[in-house]
Amino acid sequence: MHTLVINDWMGGGWTDPAYQLELQTMGYPRILDILYGSPIPRDTPDVTKVVLLGWRTAQKVTGWWGRLTQQTPLWHGKQLIHVAGLEGFQKWDTIGISTLGDIWRGTHIRSFQDLQKQYSLNKTQFHRYLQLRHALLVHLQTGDTIPEHSPMEAKALMGDLGRGGVSQIYRTLITATGGPLRELRQRWESWVGSMEEADWTEALMAPCSLTMATRFRLIQSYFLHAAYLTPAMLHKAGLRPTAECPRCRYHTADFYHMVWTCPIIMAYWEKVVQEISEVLQEEVKRSPLPLLLGVMGDTELRRADRSFLGVACLVAKRDIMADWKARVAPALAKWRRGVDWCAQREKLVYEARGCLHKHKKIWGKGEDVVGL
Repeated sequence: MHTLVINDWMGGGWTDPAYQLELQTMGYPRILDILYGSPIPRDTPDVTKVVLLGWRTAQKVTGWWGRLTQQTPLWHGKQLIHVAGLEGFQKWDTIGISTLGDIWRGTHIRSFQDLQKQYSLNKTQFHRYLQLRHALLVHLQTGDTIPEHSPMEAKALMGDLGRGGVSQIYRTLITATGGPLRELRQRWESWVGSMEEADWTEALMAPCSLTMATRFRLIQSYFLHAAYLTPAMLHKAGLRPTAECPRCRYHTADFYHMVWTCPIIMAYWEKVVQEISEVLQEEVKRSPLPLLLGVMGDTELRRADRSFLGVACLVAKRDIMADWKARVAPALAKWRRGVDWCAQREKLVYEARGCLHKHKKIWGKGEDVVGL
């Protein structure tokens, strides 16, 4: 959203009324200069300050903060320190020579004659031109190519972003850095081994694809992001005397240990998998990809059976989370009741949609075995 505001400022050619209002509120330097490193005045309204800091953060996240582009301001930003220190160039600023792209074309600085033609510079400004050229060549060398804009500048300069503008900006940020999901994937791969891109995509979609129930979607989302306070985390924060597992007393109980590698939890998963296999009349392997992440790529189950497996595992994960500090594994009877609860709720949804036959495909096998 911050970039959308910047888009209004830049896209309006700095004549937009909103920008002029901000300019009158803040005074000089211009907002453009502040976007590129000039100090933010103390009396800047909080709303404007948040936008400015958001822009700087976006530039840093995409790796472009401090890098020169044709949009870099000449006179007051921090990227061109030697140019910003020059005096007597107020006229150049007012006639439109304000960014690096106004003075640098292609791989070299523009000639004085070229600037004269475009900006009607007086011959008396030739000395100023020599000063500027010398200051620029401290930062640049003839032959350097200056990018037209950074990815975020490109979005800000597009004028009306139109429908999906916010999505375009988020996509730019995530594509440039891999986003927080990159670290999340690395964490899971350190636990379960390397994953194909398709498997990771399926894991990201699992919170929405495994179940209709919002409660369980949230559980899977928290699970995917390992968003639970483990004994190891609490100990590191000084909120717990030790980092050991409350069940098996393993010395470092991180998230993966608490939900998978703890011997007591492993035995619990064995029982859950055995019951699911009996329901589906198919062998289900105890693997973290389908059971923890909802990635069904390696399973040979039909689509309806995959749906049952996904929901049944969600219930098991809910029970593990609910009994986080217990010394024993969750009760299997509780898991059965949870699966029954999901079956009944989904039946209401399928009935309302007029497609009870789909519910029968998913839950039909469990009617006699699990007691649904």
